[in-house]
Amino acid sequence: MWSSEVAWSLSGNGGWRYSAHADAGVPLRMAERWLAAYTTDGSTARSGRTDRTRRRRIPVELVELIEGMALRRPPPKVVQVHREAARIAAERGWSAPSYPVVYRIIADLDRGLVSLAHRGDAGYRNDFDLAWIHRRGSGPERVVTARVPLALEEWGFSRT
Repeated sequence: MWSSEVAWSLSGNGGWRYSAHADAGVPLRMAERWLAAYTTDGSTARSGRTDRTRRRRIPVELVELIEGMALRRPPPKVVQVHREAARIAAERGWSAPSYPVVYRIIADLDRGLVSLAHRGDAGYRNDFDLAWIHRRGSGPERVVTARVPLALEEWGFSRT
């Protein structure tokens, strides 16, 4: 039931009908506010937000800058990236991103990309290669060692 229907049934029949708000699943206080707005100016529409037309997104260049700073070596702390991003945004006349926005941008980076950037090629291989095979020697005394990452153990592969 919409606000106009609740307000109409509350004001109808010359008095209050308290069951109308319960029938609509609306708290009594909200129904009373709707009725007050309906009786004063006939309006049942909600007032909109004042900042509704304002964009809240940060520029793409700033997102790319935050991602690039997060992939530096050694890995920076999120607060360091946030401070630097806020400083650069102020220099360019953009609104500064909040700490949670910077944290979310960094957290949404691909895990493989972060591993490659922070730990290098060997670290990426250790984390993301499906199997690692090391061969030593040749002929009959050849030794082959295989390593299966922990993630594959969940699928039933053994580490030996």
